[in-house]
Amino acid sequence: MVPIWLAIAPALFFAAVGAAIDRLGGLGLAGGWGQWPRWIACGVTIAFATYLHPIVFLLLAGLVLLARMGAGPSATVSTSRRSAALAPYVAGIAFALAAVAVLRPAMPMYWDAFVWLGKARIESGGLGHLRAAALDPNADVIPHGYPLLWPLAASWFSMFGRDPAALVAGAAVATLLALLLFLDTAAEAFEGALAAPAGFERRPRWAFGAALALLVVTPMFWVHLRSAYADLPVGLLAATCALRLGRCLEGSGDMRGDITVAVLAATALAGTKDEGIGHVTAIVLAAVASQPKAGRREVLRWLAVLGSAAIVFVGWRALLQLHHVVNTDHELSAPAFGALGGIGRVVASSAADTRTWGALWPIAVAAVAAVLVRGSSFRPATRFAALALVGQAALLALALVLGPDRVRTFAFEGTLVNRLLVQLAPGAGALLALALGDAASRAVDARAISRSS
Repeated sequence: MVPIWLAIAPALFFAAVGAAIDRLGGLGLAGGWGQWPRWIACGVTIAFATYLHPIVFLLLAGLVLLARMGAGPSATVSTSRRSAALAPYVAGIAFALAAVAVLRPAMPMYWDAFVWLGKARIESGGLGHLRAAALDPNADVIPHGYPLLWPLAASWFSMFGRDPAALVAGAAVATLLALLLFLDTAAEAFEGALAAPAGFERRPRWAFGAALALLVVTPMFWVHLRSAYADLPVGLLAATCALRLGRCLEGSGDMRGDITVAVLAATALAGTKDEGIGHVTAIVLAAVASQPKAGRREVLRWLAVLGSAAIVFVGWRALLQLHHVVNTDHELSAPAFGALGGIGRVVASSAADTRTWGALWPIAVAAVAAVLVRGSSFRPATRFAALALVGQAALLALALVLGPDRVRTFAFEGTLVNRLLVQLAPGAGALLALALGDAASRAVDARAISRSS
């Protein structure tokens, strides 16, 4: 068992910071059990932006204000937190998953975990040590130029721990925070706060459980839940960002809170892995495609979400360039279009491996096809979720084509594609929940009309 209790004090500290910022800025994060992971995420994100550079913090604060302008009149907390009906189920799921994440060997179990936690251990020398080492071209920080949020979160939640058990606990808490944000968002997006649109009843709760169960029984989900890798948190944050924007599309809640969480998730994505900016870009482009006649408020929301990720991504890259540090692993190269066939075969064979993925990807592909072909049978948030998932997959594939040769080598040797699929899995689970709920609610509505006639 990992010493999870080390994270109690840091979590309370970040929650206090987030709650204070929420109260002062009127960000709409309070309400329901999910206010605690929202506040913690807010505190961590603000601390990370300040850690990178004060200018990054100021720009992020400006974008949060922009997001508030795009939210428009806010719903009251009592109407914006209708996921309370699902709260007992979500709490039970979260407790079970947390137990699995915590009841594990107190040592890194996979090779990349040593890389992440090795960087986290550098921060144990004191606040700012990792940033200084990462910006030193002669320092032994491998790989050079990678974003810092994930190892920082592991260090902060372990109270600047040095031994492997403490750092594993810190990484486990960071993963659980992303998981709680996703569960809170999925529950709220599923039930919504307003009446269902014409032609639909409310989505039945069993659809939420069925789709989540399909994700939970996926073997690869459990592997990454118990690892210190950043891929599952990236996927959970990306799905959180997409679901929050989907709620805005349907006008189904307190848009202040939805946009704020979307901005926090986008910021964390860009600060966790280089491909995080790709996820955010795909999600925002899907929102643009879903609202071709968008007004000023919608544009402000998109700018706030995409801008928050861009600030962190560009700001970090500018610091690297200023200190002559080169991120050779993720530098762009000439397009390797000749590798498309090989990449496609590796992706197909990986997704079809039932020992790794169960039935998740065949069902997810079928759901995407159904939503895109019969769009009028599904609600706006569901259509948007399908577009976002397709866009995220396309941008990850494009990264394989435009990346350096070593990235494609990892893909062909089987060490990369499954990790990219992990980043898409939470979004696939969210789409399945929404699509299944829409299909069931529309069937219920059709039966009600036939009985009345």
